Parts: sequence; C-alpha cells; structure tokens
Amino acid sequence: MNIDKPRQVNTAEYDVVVIMDTCLAWSRLNPSTEGFLDRIDDRHKVVVLMTADDPDWEFTYLGVDALTAAPKPDDEKQICERLRTDIDRIAERASALGRPPRAGDG
Repeated sequence: MNIDKPRQVNTAEYDVVVIMDTCLAWSRLNPSTEGFLDRIDDRHKVVVLMTADDPDWEFTYLGVDALTAAPKPDDEKQICERLRTDIDRIAERASALGRPPRAGDG
C-alpha cells in the first residue's frame, strides 16, 4: 500500500500488520506511519521495518519496536529472518488466543 493510504487499513481484519518505512532525519518515522500507529489500539500486532544507515540503532514508537536495517543486499537474509521471527511470534499469539480462521489461512 502507498504510504498515503494507511487510513484505509482496518487492523482488526489482520493477525499481523507489517509496515516498511524509512527513518527520517535519524529520529522518526514517516508522519503517515506515525499517524497510523497513533490511531490504532492493537499495536501489539504491528511489525515495523525501518531502513536506517545503522542496523544496530534501536527505535521504539508507542511501544512498537522497529527492526532497523541498512538497505544492503548482503543483509537481506538476516533482515528476512528477523521479520519472520516477529511475524511468527505475533501470529502464534493470535492463534493461542483462539481467533477463528480467516479466508486465506493455510
């Protein structure tokens, strides 16, 4: 989805919401992403991947920890593994809570 469309997302329809953004001026998320996180109540199901020059930099916004990664091809496998780990953790929590299966669940 375009960064200008997050208002159209109803997080209640998803077990996990993944946001990919870029760090602005070493200090913050894109204002549209911030606005999206500001308006939702179920931030526990959000995973944020934020590109930054320093992959060891830690960033948190409203209790949502961002995975930070330098946009380098050599790091793709590690970045994908970190994303998969967070997505799996959130999906397992949703499953443990006994939510009914949705269309497309495999």
